[in-house]
Amino acid sequence: MNEPATVSPRHGLRRGNPGLSSIGAVTFGPDGILFVADNRGAKIFAIDVGDAAAGAAPVAVDNLDMRLGAYLGCGRDDVTIRGMAVHPTSRATYLSVMRGAGEAALPVLVRISSDGLIEDVPLQDVPFSEVAIEDAPAPEDKRREGRLAGKNEGEEMKLPDGRVIRGVRIRNPFAG
Repeated sequence: MNEPATVSPRHGLRRGNPGLSSIGAVTFGPDGILFVADNRGAKIFAIDVGDAAAGAAPVAVDNLDMRLGAYLGCGRDDVTIRGMAVHPTSRATYLSVMRGAGEAALPVLVRISSDGLIEDVPLQDVPFSEVAIEDAPAPEDKRREGRLAGKNEGEEMKLPDGRVIRGVRIRNPFAG
């Protein structure tokens, strides 16, 4: 099989499918290249999202969790926003979203334009590169992510390993 052609010699990107197994933190680097963490796959991807046109300031989106759920065809409880970054030129907001929970959860990269339009960012045949994180925990590592139910805020919770934590709910940055 032939290796994908290099798209950007300056950034070393090649065309193909990044193959994310999960999606976490996102941030933009030079020239509008989006860096995406794949927590489960222990990789960091650099993806050229192709957003070049100058845009207006980001827009506030009411009921974002419900709108994302409707867009992704699931309930709002099946949507987890893992990260957010604003494109330096287009000013579009990019969200890293997991649809579902556990091993069945699917990674989705979502773009919200300055007019509030929600769309997924296709991750097939895009310019990208990847770097593996060599010292990442093994897939069988027993540490797991957890979600706090709204009623647990401020309560102490005992973890399976005996540690005690206090639940804190983080306010949605898109809420008014």
